[in-house]
Amino acid sequence: MSGNNKYDGFLLTEMTVALTVLGTLLVAFALSLHAFAKFNRYQLERQRCIAAAQAHLDSIDATGKPIPTEDFERLWPRLSFSIKESAGTAQWEGMKLVEVTTKTKSFRHEVKVQLSKYILADKNPSLNAGLNPQINLGAKYLACGFTAGCALAITEGE
Repeated sequence: MSGNNKYDGFLLTEMTVALTVLGTLLVAFALSLHAFAKFNRYQLERQRCIAAAQAHLDSIDATGKPIPTEDFERLWPRLSFSIKESAGTAQWEGMKLVEVTTKTKSFRHEVKVQLSKYILADKNPSLNAGLNPQINLGAKYLACGFTAGCALAITEGE
């Protein structure tokens, strides 16, 4: 009778192993969801920075002035910006280079986007409407054809 023992059901060790495997899978799933959420948040903040910088460039091109600070803070909370203008050189003489940099934080990482655009130096924005040259400002820039040319550089903080 000692060799013919039949068990109906699970042993305690089988249940322990099954629960351990299930727990490990649940932890791995939770970690992957967290990483996915962090990546999506970073992409969202990056898109917000691009939209804010492009809006500044469009405002400067159309009106000669950036978006007022109060409106910027209302439209894009938790974003900061800086605008740098310099005279065009070489074939861009007579135009000015406007560089808009926007920054924010995504979790512990800094998101920084810099958009640059050459616009006519004279104060008549209606003259800018017809220009559409392609600009190549180096390997780290993506050229895009907006009103008077635009370059996009996305850099990640450390």
